[in-house]
Amino acid sequence: MTAYTATVTFQDEVYTNTLELADIPAAGHHFEDGVCTECGEKDPDYTEPTDPSEPTDPSEPTKPTDPSEPTQPSETTQPTEEPTTETTKPATDPEAPDQTGEGPQVIILVAVLVVSAACLVFVIWKLKKSKTK
Repeated sequence: MTAYTATVTFQDEVYTNTLELADIPAAGHHFEDGVCTECGEKDPDYTEPTDPSEPTDPSEPTKPTDPSEPTQPSETTQPTEEPTTETTKPATDPEAPDQTGEGPQVIILVAVLVVSAACLVFVIWKLKKSKTK
């Protein structure tokens, strides 16, 4: 809220009035071709586009560098910390279920295998017993 106060003196009487108004946030500028489309203010960073067919300063051509003479960097940067080769594994709870999804299925397969082997042994034993009679 912003308060605006006006004071007027009329015929030796002082009149004062105060009005409070809500602040309206600025919408910001939307520059197009160097002029704001909202308020008409000029963009201070605007530069006229140049025609690519006309060079800006033909009197000073750029000199290409010789590839046989590599340039040296102005600064050498050193790593701030030593690289590490350690990898960390997330902590696992031994009581938690397997993350591979093979936990209960393997137990069921082993149980079916044991029951099937027991049935096979029983059938073979029964056949041998019936042939001996």
